[in-house]
Amino acid sequence: MEEIFNIHIEFAFGENKPVIETCKTSDLEHTIKRLMHGPFATMGGIKSFKVIDSSDFVIFSVSNGKIIFPTKEDVEKSAS
Repeated sequence: MEEIFNIHIEFAFGENKPVIETCKTSDLEHTIKRLMHGPFATMGGIKSFKVIDSSDFVIFSVSNGKIIFPTKEDVEKSAS
């Protein structure tokens, strides 16, 4: 069974209330790319987003178009 992730999205315009979207493991890469590089993101419409797993851990976080978590150091540690 695929894991379901919650994506908490804060938009740059309008209310500061985050929108929560769900996503399956098989769609996660596409969702992250869309939120970082899609048309609305390139217009500056997305302030930040976080990917949260079923155990309530943040596994990916972006703010103002920059990856906040995992850090480059975190990725290097996990690769070794």
